[in-house]
Amino acid sequence: TATRVLDPKFYEDDQAALLSALSNLSKKGIRFLVASRRCDGDVLSLADIIVPVGFEHLFESLPENIFCMDVSSSEIRENW
Repeated sequence: TATRVLDPKFYEDDQAALLSALSNLSKKGIRFLVASRRCDGDVLSLADIIVPVGFEHLFESLPENIFCMDVSSSEIRENW
């Protein structure tokens, strides 16, 4: 979710719209707990995501040694 929230394409490549959205999330006290996830054979974490300066407080990393499940939500739904 963090990668999608921070993806400029989600905001029609409008950096001002991205920053405005992050500002609104911050004002509402919304934060993201980011867990490591396997993607294309690599384990990605918050450290691999570029967070705009001033909005780092919105994202908190959940260390891989505490939580890392190599399963996607789509896979869970398929097996449900």
